[in-house]
Amino acid sequence: MGKTSRKTRAKKKDFNKVKLKVGKKKPQASNFTETSFKSRSIYIPDQLKTENQDEVVSRGKQNLDVLLSHLNHSSPKFRYRALCGIKEILIKKQNLNWELPKIFEKISKLIVDDNSEVRSGCISCFQILFKWLPEVRVSPFFSLILSYLYCAMSHLSIEVQKDSLKILDLCLENYLSLVQSEGGTKLLEYFIELISTNETGNKSRGRMITMKFSKHESALKWRTQILACLLRLLSKPRDEVTKPLIVCKDFSCHIPIGNALIPPKPPGRGLIIRDLQLKFLNPSKEKSMKEIATMIIPLLVQCWLDASSAGILQKNVETTTTMLLVVKITFELCSHVIEAFLPADETIMWLRKTYMTTFTKHFFNNFPFEQIEIAETNTGRKGRKSKIAQGKDIILVNLVTCNLITLLNTDKTIEEDGVNLATAASWLSEFFSVCASERNFVDNQNFYFALSSFRKLILLDADSETSTTLISSLYRYFQTLSQNQYQRKILRLLIDLSQDRNDSLFENPVFREFLNSLPSQLITHLKELVKRKSSGCKLSTDINSCSTSLVLHCIKCVIIRREKGFVTSWNNSFHGVLSAIEEQYSDIFCTSEQQCMECSAFQKKLVDCSIFHFPSISIEDHRILSHICHQPYFPVAHVDHIMGVLQMRIDPRHNLPESDSIDKLEKFLVIRFMLSVLLGVKTEEERTVNDLSLPLSHIQRHSRVVKCVCDRLLILANNSPLPETLLTFLRIRIFIVENISNVKSSMGLLGLGKLVCSSALTQDLEHLGRMVATFVVNCFTNRASFPENCDLLLKRCVDLLSVSSEISKHCVENLTTQDSSVNILALTELLRISQLRDRLVESAEAIFSYIERIKTDTRKAEEVSKLKTAASLFLTLP
Repeated sequence: MGKTSRKTRAKKKDFNKVKLKVGKKKPQASNFTETSFKSRSIYIPDQLKTENQDEVVSRGKQNLDVLLSHLNHSSPKFRYRALCGIKEILIKKQNLNWELPKIFEKISKLIVDDNSEVRSGCISCFQILFKWLPEVRVSPFFSLILSYLYCAMSHLSIEVQKDSLKILDLCLENYLSLVQSEGGTKLLEYFIELISTNETGNKSRGRMITMKFSKHESALKWRTQILACLLRLLSKPRDEVTKPLIVCKDFSCHIPIGNALIPPKPPGRGLIIRDLQLKFLNPSKEKSMKEIATMIIPLLVQCWLDASSAGILQKNVETTTTMLLVVKITFELCSHVIEAFLPADETIMWLRKTYMTTFTKHFFNNFPFEQIEIAETNTGRKGRKSKIAQGKDIILVNLVTCNLITLLNTDKTIEEDGVNLATAASWLSEFFSVCASERNFVDNQNFYFALSSFRKLILLDADSETSTTLISSLYRYFQTLSQNQYQRKILRLLIDLSQDRNDSLFENPVFREFLNSLPSQLITHLKELVKRKSSGCKLSTDINSCSTSLVLHCIKCVIIRREKGFVTSWNNSFHGVLSAIEEQYSDIFCTSEQQCMECSAFQKKLVDCSIFHFPSISIEDHRILSHICHQPYFPVAHVDHIMGVLQMRIDPRHNLPESDSIDKLEKFLVIRFMLSVLLGVKTEEERTVNDLSLPLSHIQRHSRVVKCVCDRLLILANNSPLPETLLTFLRIRIFIVENISNVKSSMGLLGLGKLVCSSALTQDLEHLGRMVATFVVNCFTNRASFPENCDLLLKRCVDLLSVSSEISKHCVENLTTQDSSVNILALTELLRISQLRDRLVESAEAIFSYIERIKTDTRKAEEVSKLKTAASLFLTLP
C-alpha cells in the first residue's frame, strides 16, 4: 500500500468524521457557548432576624394573614389547626379593625364545611368575635353571614343543618335586632323549612315537625329547643331602644358552591340548595307575614296537642315549657301580622275568621289552665311560715293567654267574645290580689304580660264592673309597693292611659281615686329622696329616684285632661311639694353652677304641670316660689319661665283655661312675686350687713335675674296702670335705702329705677339720685375687700345714671354734701367714666364749687388734687 502525501493528510483533517465511543461524552460543538454560572448564598440564623413586635402571632408563630390563607387548604386537619391559631389571635388582640372584612369572608365560608371539627372551630371563632364586637361593627358583614347560614340550613348534610342552628343561636343571642331587620321573613321561611316537612299526601294536615338531629333526645325536648329558637326570632326587645345601623355598602365577596362562584346576595334574595339544584328566591316570591303565620300556626297546634296529651296538670317541666312557648309564639306571631297589615281592625277580623275556632278549642276553652295555688311551707325559723306560689310557668301561660284574648278583640267584638274577656279580667284581678299579699310572687316577665293585658282590657271596656274590680286590685298592689321597678312600670302604664282619648276610663271612680293619690305619692318620694345618702344630684345618681320623676310626669299627663277632681287634689297638695323643695333644696337637687339635665327637667316640668293649670295660687305658694327662685343654684331660665307662666295668667291677651276666674288679688300677688324676685332675698334678709362678701357667681346670677324681671315688667307695663304701682313700691324701698346694704336688693332697685325713670316725677328722680349716691359710696367703701363685686354693682349704678341727667344731677348733689375721702374718690372715678361725661356736664358748676370748698383741707390735698385734675380734663364751666 502506497504512502499518502502530506498535502493529502492535511486536506482530509478538515473533514474528518468524529468517531463516538461508548462510555465517552459527546464532544462539544465548535460553536458552543458556556452558559453556566456560580453564586454564593448568605445564611442568617433565626435569632438574628428582626421581628415586628406589634404583630400578634399564634403559638406556631404564624400571623393572621398566613392562617387565613391556610383556611383554603384541602386538608381538614390543616384548616382546623388554622382556625385554632386564629382563635388564639382573636383572644390576644381585639382591635382588628382593618382585618375584619377578610376574617368574616374566610371564616363564614366554613359554616358549610364538610368536616365537623372545622365547623366547631368556626363556631368557636364566631363566639369570640360576637363577644366583643358591637352591633354597628358587625352590620356590614351580617348579610354575608346570613347567606352562608341559609346555605347551611338548606344543606343536604344533617350535621351541617344541626350546626346551622348553633350559628343561629349565636346571632340571636348577640344581635337580635340585626337578625330581625336583615333576616326578616326570609329567615323564618328557611327555619320552617329546616324543622318541618310538608305533608303533600295529606293537605289538611299541612306541615309537620318531623326532624330530630339526635337519637339521644326525645321528640318533646327537640320541639322545646326549636320552639325556643322560633320565639327568639319573633320576640321584640322589652324596654329597649334599637340604635340605627350603619351598613357598609362597599364590602362584597363571592360565595363558593362546589366549583362555582356565586355573587353576593342582593337585598331581598337568598340561596337555597335543594336536591342538588341551585335556585333563587326573588323578592316577589318572598312570603308575607300572613303566609308565614299560615305555615307556623298548624305546627304550633300540633305541638300544643302533643304537650297537652301528656298532661299539663302533672307539672312536667318539658310539657309545661312547651305549652308556654306555643302560647308565646302564637301571641308574637299574631302581633307581627297585625303590625304588618293595616288597618289593624281588618287584620284582627282576618285572624278571628281564620284561627279563632282553633284558638277557642285549644286555648280559650281550657283557660285558666290551673288556678293560682298558694302553699304554706316552713322557712326554718320557729313559729314562722311563708307562702310560696306553685306553678309559676303555668301562671305565665295564663298571662300570655290573657294577652292573646285581648289582642284578638276590638270594640266591635266585645259582645261576641264577652265571656273570654270577663274570664281574663277575673283571673287577672286574682293575680294582682295575690301579688299584693306576696311580694316574691311576681317576676319581670309575669309583670310585663300582666300590665299589657290590663291595659288592653281597660281600654276595651272601661265602664264595666269587671274593669272596676281589676283597677281596684292593681291600685291595692300599687299601694304596697315601694320605689322599685314594678312601681315605675305601673306609673308608665298610667302615663300611657292618660294620653289615651278614652274619656270613659276617667269616669271610673276607682281610677280617679288612683290618680288623685299621685300628688301625695310625689311628696312621699321627695321626702324619701332627702333621706338617701349619695354624693351629687340624687335625681341622676340614684336609680330608684326615677320614680319621683315618673310620678311628676304622670301628673303632667293627667292634668292636661282638666279633670276637676284631679286638679283640685293637685292644687291642694302643691303647697306640700313646694315646702318640701324649699326646706331641702340642696338635698334634692344638685348644687353646681351647671345644673344637670335631670334636675333641670324636673323643675321645669313641675312648673308646667302646676301653675299653668291651677284656678288660683295662694299667697303662701307665691312666697315659697319666690324663696325657691332666691336659691343661688336655681337656674335663671327657670325663674324666667315661672314669671312667664304667671304673666300669662294675668295677661288678658292669653286665653288660659282659668283666665276668667283670676281676680285682682292674684294680679297683685304676681306683681309682688316679681318684685320679690327682683330684690333677690327674703324680707328678713333685706338689711343684712356685709352682703358684698357673696360669691361673684351669685351676684352675676342675680344680675341676669334682674334683667329677666325688668323685661317681664316692661311687657306688663304697656297699656296698664303698672308703672304707678312700681313707682309706689320703689318709693317705699327708697325711703329705707339707708338701712339696706344687700347687694342683690341694690341691683334690683337699680334695675327697677332704670325701668320707671321715664314716667317718674321730679321728686322720684331726686330719690333715685340719692339712692345711687348711697350705693356708689358703699361700693368705694368696700372696694378694697371685694373688688369684683363692687365693680359689678358700680356698673349697674352707671347704667342708671347714664339714662337720666336729672338722676345724675341729684346723685352729684348728694355726693357733694359731705367732705369725706370716699365721696371725693367716688366723684373722681365717676368723672373718669366716659359714659357719664355728657350727663355730668350739667353738674359742672356744683362740682367746681365743691372743689373750691374742700381745697383748704390739707389732710385731703392729694384726693382734692386728683378730683380737680379730672374735673379740669373732662368738664368745662357752662
